[in-house]
Amino acid sequence: MIPELTVRPIVYTTHCDEWLALLECLGAVRLTNDPSWTVLGFRSGRVALHAAEGDYPDGTVSLGFETESLEAFLEAVPSTPALRVERHLAGHGESVQVTTADGLRFLVDPRTPSGSERAGLDTWVEALRMSADVPGAAAELEHLGLKRHLSETNGQTITLRAAEGTVLVHIGDAGAPAAAFAVGTSDLQRCHQRLLNAGIQHDVIDETFGRTLHVPCPGPEGSTLWISQPDDDPVGAVQHP
Repeated sequence: MIPELTVRPIVYTTHCDEWLALLECLGAVRLTNDPSWTVLGFRSGRVALHAAEGDYPDGTVSLGFETESLEAFLEAVPSTPALRVERHLAGHGESVQVTTADGLRFLVDPRTPSGSERAGLDTWVEALRMSADVPGAAAELEHLGLKRHLSETNGQTITLRAAEGTVLVHIGDAGAPAAAFAVGTSDLQRCHQRLLNAGIQHDVIDETFGRTLHVPCPGPEGSTLWISQPDDDPVGAVQHP
């Protein structure tokens, strides 16, 4: 049996304080408090803030996960001809590195211990995995133990769930695999009000599937954190049991 995974993307940044203010406003709770490696927990899923460095400049986001046992994960998830799963020594310690068929690399780390404080909002982490081969990228995540939840009939997005957190595989450019993350919530109005109270700039956008909040990400201009509330009856999508 594959050990359960927690979705935990990594944001590389020189603006740690601003990210902390934003994520804590959205209900995240600090699980570690090292300026170079801070992990925050949401009601479901986590986000790590890592000091920006040479290969990972300010604003870079990488896909990532946590699990209780790296040994058990390595035993249960073998490499395939297209997907490499191997031990790795990261800057923050022992890890497992996964290299996908299109060249995306990400880490599975030991689970960060949870504190006694619980996240105060019903918010969760939605990692984004961009790939030119959406079905192939989704199948790779299923190999790691994630479960398929929704598939858009246009073939552009497949949503998978881990034990904690969600990953959306979305169509991207060939030869340019990438990652990002968003925040999901069951109470968009409450998130909006908390952002207003904190004085954090954001826009309310009317989408075809409902409203979203767009918050400029701390750091380089042009990147945006999306906050959305799921559609209870998604049109143009097939739900998997």
